[in-house]
Amino acid sequence: MVLLLTFITGGVGGIVYELLILQGNIELPHKPDPEEITDKFPYAISKFVYDLGIFARIIIGAAAALAALLVLTPATTTTLLATSLVAGSAGTSVFRSIQDRLLAALAQKDAADKGAQLQKQTVIINQALGKVSNLPKPPVAGKAITDSISVDPSKLNEIAQLLSEAKGIGA
Repeated sequence: MVLLLTFITGGVGGIVYELLILQGNIELPHKPDPEEITDKFPYAISKFVYDLGIFARIIIGAAAALAALLVLTPATTTTLLATSLVAGSAGTSVFRSIQDRLLAALAQKDAADKGAQLQKQTVIINQALGKVSNLPKPPVAGKAITDSISVDPSKLNEIAQLLSEAKGIGA
């Protein structure tokens, strides 16, 4: 019942918007002139264009009122009606605002995912660096080499696996 009431009131808001922008006039559905189409929409093919007139505003207003319920939660029926009417009359702006909110939320989620990914890489790289620091040190320059350095291949394999894992996280 609430959705139906919101839908109808949003449609009335669309009619209000039509009356406001056309200064009290209503545009009926019609086939626009090809010259009118090429001026406003140079990419459109005129034989496939049909202007819905006021019905487009009613549809946009009704849908915008429903979409506004995702963001707002009116407490009373009066508030619901007023919110639906205003959202319907500002249909295009409501959709753009909700799109902006959605894109911002997606960008924020993506940034958080990238941060978690970077943190995992840092932990693994630090593990690899710890293993590298435990390897035998080469002789200091200028001193005689008395023993050859021997490194356990399994330790080098562990370091290589850790670095490959860190690289895979970033890919």
